[in-house]
Amino acid sequence: MELLRNIPVEVGSEEVLRKLQLDRTLAKQLQGEDLVRTANSLIDPKVLYTIGYITNREEDTTDIEGTRLASRVLARNLEKVGRVFPYIITIGSALEDEASARGILQRLFLEEAGDLALTSARAHAEEYLVKRYELGKVSHMGPGQLDWPIEQQKELFSLFPDVEATIGVRLTKSLMMVPRKSISGVIFPREVTFTSCQLCPREYCRSRQAAYSESLRKSYGLGAE
Repeated sequence: MELLRNIPVEVGSEEVLRKLQLDRTLAKQLQGEDLVRTANSLIDPKVLYTIGYITNREEDTTDIEGTRLASRVLARNLEKVGRVFPYIITIGSALEDEASARGILQRLFLEEAGDLALTSARAHAEEYLVKRYELGKVSHMGPGQLDWPIEQQKELFSLFPDVEATIGVRLTKSLMMVPRKSISGVIFPREVTFTSCQLCPREYCRSRQAAYSESLRKSYGLGAE
């Protein structure tokens, strides 16, 4: 298990505006530049990862160090993989605390800045893993995506000795992460880049990173929705 800190994450106001589809006039009214400076001062990214070896695999499940992860899509992505990198990433609670004290639009701005910071922190983690372990290309998946149930957060967390003591992240009874600005999943080597968006038919999503492919979805055995 390794903890990465001092991660160079800085969110730009233009990036936030683009994701929220806000024009600059409204951003000026919201004091967007001040907000993004506030966000960057409160972001404290931490990446916790471990190396996991696949000990068994079935059509719908993959065992990592004896822990069973139930997802047909994940199993398919890991068909030719022997070593993966489970991770938990957080930017801490300071930004979401600040957002909760703001008005609706400023809160939305700060929340989006936090989401972008998490994405940036994961990208940093992937670059780090690629260089350190000579992985080539990598992709990722997390509980709650596609057919991987959010309830499997518990199994993922079990791969780490004490997440809360190490990076301050805990699971609620409903298996959601606190602080909210936290993400978890598995990074794995894959020569052809995979994103969950490719298999998700949702028509409107500000977080979409790739076009939906019905044929690719069917090839993973998910069928149409």
